[in-house]
Amino acid sequence: MIRKEEVTAVGELVKPHGIAGEMVMTTVYDGLFDDMEDPYLICDMDGILVPFFIESYRPRGGSSLLVKLDYVDDDRAARRFAHHTVYYPIDRLPEDDPEGDEPTWERFVGYQLTDTAGHAVGTVESVDTSTANVLFSVDREGEELLIPVAVEVVRTVDHAARRIAVDMPEGLLDLN
Repeated sequence: MIRKEEVTAVGELVKPHGIAGEMVMTTVYDGLFDDMEDPYLICDMDGILVPFFIESYRPRGGSSLLVKLDYVDDDRAARRFAHHTVYYPIDRLPEDDPEGDEPTWERFVGYQLTDTAGHAVGTVESVDTSTANVLFSVDREGEELLIPVAVEVVRTVDHAARRIAVDMPEGLLDLN
């Protein structure tokens, strides 16, 4: 059984492409499946993380692929996967995954967010990159908290523990 703490979000199956079962997959990782003998991806299907083997894939523009899964042979079957987050085992991510000056914030979905003192803030549920200020949407005891994030505020990242510590803007946690 695949456990949630063993995987991280790496993209999304957006929509079917054509009528033969191909799907558009967005991802921030270059060469995600390149070094695999039997490439696969993982989707949450009704609360269960399920691996799906990839029959074929090919690049489509800068940050997307066209993916064909085994046994998904028409657009009707492909529509079942539309808007599903794609997960991948943390320990299998490419070595050259984005870190440096402009990290890919989506990789932190599912991570525990803490302040610099180590106090738990909540779990990163999603990332909003639609504006100039990137925001983590954090689940804090059932309530959504939007945390602005930038390279300058990230203090430590522990991928093994799936934890990220950030300098919290003063007074942000006191807002209701």
